[in-house]
Amino acid sequence: MHNFGMLPAFLRTPLQSIILLSALILPSVSYADFIIHSWQDHHEVKSGLQLQALENYYFSTANFDAFGNSSVPSGFQNYSRFQTDLVADYGLFEGMTLFGRVSWAYTFLNGTINPGVGYGFADQTVGANYRVIESHSKPHAPPTFLDIQIQADIPGYSNTSSAANLTPYLGDGSTDFTGGLIGGVPILVNKSNAFSAQAGAGYTYRTLNFSGAIPWTGRFLYKPYKDGITVSVGIVGLTSLKTDPNASSPSTVALARSSTGIGGNFFVGGINPSLMTIQGSIGYKFDEDTEVNIYGAQSIWGQAAPIGFTGALGVQTRMGGGKTKNPVYMTPTSYGHANRGFLNYSLDAHVLKSNDRLNLVKINKGSQDGVEVGQLFDIFYVKKDGTMGDAIARGQVTSVNLEEGALDIIEYYREVWIDEGFIAKRVIQAPKP
Repeated sequence: MHNFGMLPAFLRTPLQSIILLSALILPSVSYADFIIHSWQDHHEVKSGLQLQALENYYFSTANFDAFGNSSVPSGFQNYSRFQTDLVADYGLFEGMTLFGRVSWAYTFLNGTINPGVGYGFADQTVGANYRVIESHSKPHAPPTFLDIQIQADIPGYSNTSSAANLTPYLGDGSTDFTGGLIGGVPILVNKSNAFSAQAGAGYTYRTLNFSGAIPWTGRFLYKPYKDGITVSVGIVGLTSLKTDPNASSPSTVALARSSTGIGGNFFVGGINPSLMTIQGSIGYKFDEDTEVNIYGAQSIWGQAAPIGFTGALGVQTRMGGGKTKNPVYMTPTSYGHANRGFLNYSLDAHVLKSNDRLNLVKINKGSQDGVEVGQLFDIFYVKKDGTMGDAIARGQVTSVNLEEGALDIIEYYREVWIDEGFIAKRVIQAPKP
């Protein structure tokens, strides 16, 4: 899943779609917004809708100055911010995702300059993601992928109104456009979970003379396929291209740009800001579609940026969409016919032994019958009258001798214990996913 404001992916006919979409919504990540939201992938399968609600808390007591040293603005005590994000990712068609985020913030500023409370809509996000490359090493395992993603972050507030009301600014007030790449690769994969890595970078153009920047991300993820504990850890950041014309102004001008809005803290108004933040999350998947996570992030280095901590609680759910591209790897429920009348089988075998706890099955056919490592078998239960019932599981051959083969169960279709005597049928020419 996503940390601190999940950013995802999607689009068809690659270059034409992306150029058209960029002209319509002009991609990006606003810097004040980027303190909480990092560059993240938003891919969703065709017709799939993923919804996420996040409650973020941000707290800062100091800045990184232009040289990367810790600095406390004169009269500044602390800045805190509660922000609610509602995120939606929708798979418009194969490879193409549209996403958006609605954000609302409530801020507290303690100090001698412009103290008080501010609240209202924060920076809002719209974007698109197109999956250029996707390949699977095993069913259910995360794919090797490369996505092109673009987004626009648009202020939903007015700093002019905040200044008139003497309330803290809710952001820089700039409209930001970002486009870039995000990729991932599985590292360790087994029958129930996977350890993978993701990395990406982009280019952000910002209005109001704010410097262009390169948002980047790198993280490791551990996730079960169905249910269980999830973990992620990584480093994200923003590297300024140092194009802000105010950088040549006296330091008092640089300070005034932010101090009037947020008491001198560089959550808003930093000139040529760069930032590096370490992120982590732990959560729980209740099933393939529902997940709860707790997030934490701490800035560890920066220039003209705030030193701050972010915590968040997120709930994510998904509905619709196919789970796999190849019908061969679809469950009977997903396909709707228990694989009957769709798949053809070339060999019948019987289960000799099984261990459901370890997902292992031994069948009475081996290499002399043409059984080879990597082949797929569907397991069918046998009714009391001796007739064959529906498929209950799918296994993949992991070892074979002359007369017997060992299967690793890669998916259960039904909650039925596999017993001795059940029928195993080999799938004909199962394409690799």
